[in-house]
Amino acid sequence: MKYPVTQQLYHFVMHEEEIEPIVSKLPITEVSWMDAITFCNELSRKLGRMECYTVTNESENTIFNKIANGFRLLSDAEWQYACKAGSTGYRYARIDHIAWYQGNSNGSVHKVGQLLPNPWGLYDLIGNVWEWCWDLYDAERYGNYRVFRGGS
Repeated sequence: MKYPVTQQLYHFVMHEEEIEPIVSKLPITEVSWMDAITFCNELSRKLGRMECYTVTNESENTIFNKIANGFRLLSDAEWQYACKAGSTGYRYARIDHIAWYQGNSNGSVHKVGQLLPNPWGLYDLIGNVWEWCWDLYDAERYGNYRVFRGGS
């Protein structure tokens, strides 16, 4: 998606409820990895697409259907590829122009899409909130600890 998932979209998909307009464009926070894949499946169902995940109680046992056309989490490699968007540097512009972080955020999240997008038109990949990826970190070392990217 072009933007991180907003509170408005998340609550509509998961709870079919409206939320206050003041927070509607803020990114969703406090979402576990299991919540994220459940959201992907529910959004897929609502839009008539095939669910990508067979959900189990343990994240490491969740099954990903690679031929499904539904919404899914990016792999770590896909996330990094999308974030860089063909640029060669660590960032595609100055950090203040592309990301909300400790130095410019006033300690709070901000509405999505307010800063510059990357060259592919994707917003807020760096900063503002963390984004879950499909991958496990080194499972032997960390168990079922999932990869997240971006920032908070």
